[in-house]
Amino acid sequence: MEEKNKHYYILNFITIGFYFLIFFSLKIGINHDVMFHTLDSQTYLEVANWLGKGVETQSTSIRPIFYPLLLLLLSNIYIIWFFQFIVWVLTSNLTFWSVYKLTKRNDLAYLSTLIIISNLTLIALTLHALTEVLVTFLLSLLIYFIVKNIERAKDLSFIHICILILIILTITKPVFLIPLLITLFLILPVFYLK
Repeated sequence: MEEKNKHYYILNFITIGFYFLIFFSLKIGINHDVMFHTLDSQTYLEVANWLGKGVETQSTSIRPIFYPLLLLLLSNIYIIWFFQFIVWVLTSNLTFWSVYKLTKRNDLAYLSTLIIISNLTLIALTLHALTEVLVTFLLSLLIYFIVKNIERAKDLSFIHICILILIILTITKPVFLIPLLITLFLILPVFYLK
């Protein structure tokens, strides 16, 4: 257990240190103009305002509901940034432990984590109200769950949790509807036919 804690502290020291090195190098800070600079982030905000205040918008026809709901619940740009920062850190941790569980090699686990955290675009996206950081986290959560519980792959609860994560991914970004439908209509019936 002590060895695992050592890697946990090293990993998070590297991850958080690298994040703030890049963050302070960007010299843009956290503010409303940056957070909602893109057209996509503005439409997420419009849907959040529709959910919270009933403000009419055409964006409800093009945006899924989960991320705007998160924006509404978090309600402050600093809290939104902090949430995305924590999700980014958790993504690096899930990546490390997934690769370690698969390979039992620290060097490959650190290398894969360095690849993830060196994605400067993903770091910059923590400053914008966009779904990419959350989607990356949910994908890494799904991968971690599968890797950690692969011996339970024949259990119905295993596929149910995978479906739950896919549902959250789908209501965050509709592109995941196809993997969800494949899981629901091709994979899930196999569990019930046993």
